[in-house]
Amino acid sequence: MRVAVLNAVLANGGDAAIALGLLRALRAALGDALEAAVYDSLPDVTAPLYPELEVSPSPLRLAWTPEARGLAARGRRAARWLASRRRLRRAADALGGGRTGAARRLAGEAGYGVLADLAGADLVVSTGGTYLVEHYWLGPRLLELDLVRRLRRPLVLFTQSLGPFRKRGVRRALRRLLPYARLVLVRDERSARHVRDVAPEARVAVAADAAFALADPGVLAEARARVLPEGRPLRVGVSVRDWPHFRATTAEEGMRRYRASVAALVTHLVRARGAEVRFFSTCQGLPAYRFDDARVAAAIAGEMPDDVRRRVEVVTAYLRPERTMAEAARCDLVVATRMHAAILALCAGTPVLPIAYEFKTREVFGRLGVEAWVQEIEGVTPEGLVEAAEGVLAALPAARAGLFARVEAERADAMAAGARVVEALGGRP
Repeated sequence: MRVAVLNAVLANGGDAAIALGLLRALRAALGDALEAAVYDSLPDVTAPLYPELEVSPSPLRLAWTPEARGLAARGRRAARWLASRRRLRRAADALGGGRTGAARRLAGEAGYGVLADLAGADLVVSTGGTYLVEHYWLGPRLLELDLVRRLRRPLVLFTQSLGPFRKRGVRRALRRLLPYARLVLVRDERSARHVRDVAPEARVAVAADAAFALADPGVLAEARARVLPEGRPLRVGVSVRDWPHFRATTAEEGMRRYRASVAALVTHLVRARGAEVRFFSTCQGLPAYRFDDARVAAAIAGEMPDDVRRRVEVVTAYLRPERTMAEAARCDLVVATRMHAAILALCAGTPVLPIAYEFKTREVFGRLGVEAWVQEIEGVTPEGLVEAAEGVLAALPAARAGLFARVEAERADAMAAGARVVEALGGRP
């Protein structure tokens, strides 16, 4: 069975964890019958990082350049988008209707090759994540899903957080696309409500984030009984990020307070608990990708007193998901802003103090029974973050066993998503 995985961003280690978890779940359901192609936004960069995957250029590259710096480049990108969108839709209609000659003329040789590869898939899976939310421009994502519909390929949307949808054009597009999908998997009930609000007839189900499929049951079982160290320093991992979408204040003020809060927490842990701290994240180390959390980490570390800074290390390299898990496994606690840094830490058996920038984090940790641990980036303060970290460390002896039992349940649910997909296709490949 040939499966095309769309919307992959392997340059983002969190998105890579979703893609690898998705494939693990599908392989558990399909076995050797699975043949997968991952359509990525930066294939020239990411294919060497994931040699075990078949990495192909995203269909969106036919109409949209992911990075365009400067006014002139952005203008050219917008003009290309407007010219290409209608032509690609017509080409997909033609190819979906068996008119290959017309499709080739409309799309050109390069475009026809991409569309033909997509049309040859037995199933198209739009990967999980958080890309259908309106603080991003959704035009390219909606076009890609619409091309699948026009090519008449079976479509599944994998576990994601999405919505709410308030823009008229977005709602109109999703009213066509969501009911077309054989299955829409979401990570939380809130997202399910957003789907039903715009498309009540869509086939939607709540499932664990695909990245939980990367956990090892043995590691999770051992994590239930682990205790905080005696005789060595506390080891703490920290994941940070830039965030431009503050609602109650400006991005500059919001980030200033967030950086100060993380710096204050690290200072406290070093001075009060003798901690060793390593900053690492799921978005770093690739100049071609627009996010580099290591820069934010370096800026925070630069604000710390010298005695604290000597106990802090900033990891700058790109980390595949298994390397992120290895970093987390050596820690006693991870303070995570990136949600998949948090999930991968949990998969490695390490408890997490989460800082939420979107509702998805609160929903995931609510499923784990520790929603009270979640700190909101909108209201984070130095004093509040220090208090929250001490609260988590104090709660761990009583909470650890239940937490990792629920992480194991999430792992099992993430793995079961492959069988759900097969069932949505009629019970067999």
